[in-house]
Amino acid sequence: MQRYIFSLLMLLTWMGLYSCDDNSGGSDLEDLEVSQEIQEQAAFGYQINQIVGTGDEIGNFTNPQDVDEDDVDIPLATVSVLKDQANRMTREAKLHIANLPRLSKTSGDSLIFQHTDTSGTKITRVALYLDADSGLVRFEVVTSDSNPDRRVQYDSTSIVIDINDINDDSDDRFLSLFNFRRFAGKFIVQTITSAMIATDWDVEGEVTGFTATTTSTYNENRNLQKVISMVVLNPDENGTITQTFFFEGGETSVHSVTFNGDGTGTFSRSFRNGTTITGSFDDVEDDGMGSYQATTSFPSGFYLASIFKSASVVFDFIDKVMTGDYLEIVTFSDGAIDSVSMQIEVRKEDDYLVTTMDIVKSDGANGRLVIMKGDDLTVLNGTWTDVDNHYIIITAEYYADGSAWLKYEVYLNKTRYDAGANPIATGEYNFSPDGNGSGTLSSDGQVYEIDLKDGLGEIRQGGAKRVINLYR
Repeated sequence: MQRYIFSLLMLLTWMGLYSCDDNSGGSDLEDLEVSQEIQEQAAFGYQINQIVGTGDEIGNFTNPQDVDEDDVDIPLATVSVLKDQANRMTREAKLHIANLPRLSKTSGDSLIFQHTDTSGTKITRVALYLDADSGLVRFEVVTSDSNPDRRVQYDSTSIVIDINDINDDSDDRFLSLFNFRRFAGKFIVQTITSAMIATDWDVEGEVTGFTATTTSTYNENRNLQKVISMVVLNPDENGTITQTFFFEGGETSVHSVTFNGDGTGTFSRSFRNGTTITGSFDDVEDDGMGSYQATTSFPSGFYLASIFKSASVVFDFIDKVMTGDYLEIVTFSDGAIDSVSMQIEVRKEDDYLVTTMDIVKSDGANGRLVIMKGDDLTVLNGTWTDVDNHYIIITAEYYADGSAWLKYEVYLNKTRYDAGANPIATGEYNFSPDGNGSGTLSSDGQVYEIDLKDGLGEIRQGGAKRVINLYR
């Protein structure tokens, strides 16, 4: 559709990375006594989630996004998934229309075609309806799953097409799409509801403008209750994205992006405690070179003062590979400085967009993360060696609403891992799209409950707790 909308929508996944509404400053004067090693292991999952979010955001802000209808790169954000669904469903609906010339003889809203497929625990029903009076076709795909372990339990998508002349598919226009997903009760996200309305078309009937709204709801026991994302894309390729997080107690956090037809744009985020993020980007579309910058400013009294991020990228239009260098500088409130450098490569492999990140921290810790982006699921696999030479295996899944599941296993060193030894610690977290998470850490026969919130972590066991800084 438009070259920038895919990359910009990816920001919705990472909007909440640095919200900080707790100014406790990470005090260590709590009841629970835990070692420094446990604290490092507890903080690790949060740090990895931040790195993944940054790398993905850079790649999707600066990578060229020109696609055609038959070759759509499918990023994680919900609305871009809907765009791909609209393309595929429109093509499928046209095939049924072309093969059923008797459509012209129907009247009113009539069921023209229906097919049901059962595969394992899944049941998928496909149906095509025609209202001959209005000339509108409604195409529906409904999938349900009886497997209680499957996260997506119900997925229903319908699109509306104005077919105009039944015998001429060149004048068909996609009008709207509606999608509803229901998730298993134990999962963080409970429902995702999206509506996409076309507002402008070119002479060939391709959509050049639309509005879209996506509402995600979450488990009632979570602080984040709802997220509403609104997108406006204009025919001149300018537009806006606004995302509002609704928290328990009525608090909200608002984030926005403004993007221009020349591949440039700005973004800003304001959080509940006064933390702000401002940034800008320029994609590689025109000259093969792009850039990204973002500055996070924290409120007085927090243990962090600022985080500055900067990246420059280059795109090879022949091999269609993007490479980039990234630098992050973290300034603590006491004046101490930490840094992270990263080399990024983004390439297309089969049906996946593959991002490889090689990361080095100022203390010598380093690792490689490989992210494979598919239809509505992004999978991460990686390894990490920390400053104490522990070897860590990382796996994660990222979902269309921006939530994630992440697991890591900590081994004494790589030699012990290669020898088949058991991990000395295992962490498993679920992250909501505001960047906060919760889970468990198992180490030396002990199990700790972990909350990761706004740059601070809380380790709990047996009624006692300890608050730690997640940037260390």
